[in-house]
Amino acid sequence: MSKKNKMEKGYDTSPEDQLDVSFLLIGNGNCRLQIDTVLSIKTEYNIEIVVCSLDSSINNSYPKDLVKFVPDKIRSGSCHAFNEAYKNSDGEYIICITDSINISNDIYEVIRILKDQQEEGCDLIVTSLTAENGGSPKVIECACEAAEVIPQSHCAYPIHHFRPDIMRWPCLARETIENEMQGHIFPPVFNHHYMDNWIGLWLFLKGESKSESSISVSDIKHAYNCKYDEHDLEILNRLSNKFKV
Repeated sequence: MSKKNKMEKGYDTSPEDQLDVSFLLIGNGNCRLQIDTVLSIKTEYNIEIVVCSLDSSINNSYPKDLVKFVPDKIRSGSCHAFNEAYKNSDGEYIICITDSINISNDIYEVIRILKDQQEEGCDLIVTSLTAENGGSPKVIECACEAAEVIPQSHCAYPIHHFRPDIMRWPCLARETIENEMQGHIFPPVFNHHYMDNWIGLWLFLKGESKSESSISVSDIKHAYNCKYDEHDLEILNRLSNKFKV
């Protein structure tokens, strides 16, 4: 796509073509709805969408300077797919989405939130999208117990009072991923589930507990994959115990 066409569509085109935002989009099937939605939202930011999925037809369907296709060769779950997409991204800010959700027109408000965290001097520049029905689920109780974040004498408050919020669709600054997360969105030892629990608990253990933002996504009906649940829960508990308070 030419610079003129980018400008007509509302995309920023700075002289250096510095990428501001990378959407990491993963899925098992057709991701065109999510791609089309992102591209339909006018923004001042220079963006790209990095897709790691099984649908190789995407590779030749969109301008390659806006949509990069990364084949999911391992197919071991969303953890590898997100990390692989990240390795092929260039944006200063990262927004993680899947083919089981769709974003809203105010999606770029998360960038304002991340920039506010930077201005406030936070070490960890992280937020998350939230479900359209609101509310942020809490980190699973067994992981909180493994990390010893729940005081033994907690009778004055219910247990959920001490459990950090999970971060279901993380949005992060690249500097945080590179400097604090060893260059991965999620620890590669996970396969598919409980990574959102780990991000929420990890932020708490690092002293910068955060809640999901008010920027919501709509859910798309999809099949639940429980293939790796037992393995991933074991990994979550192991990491929680290793990095306990």
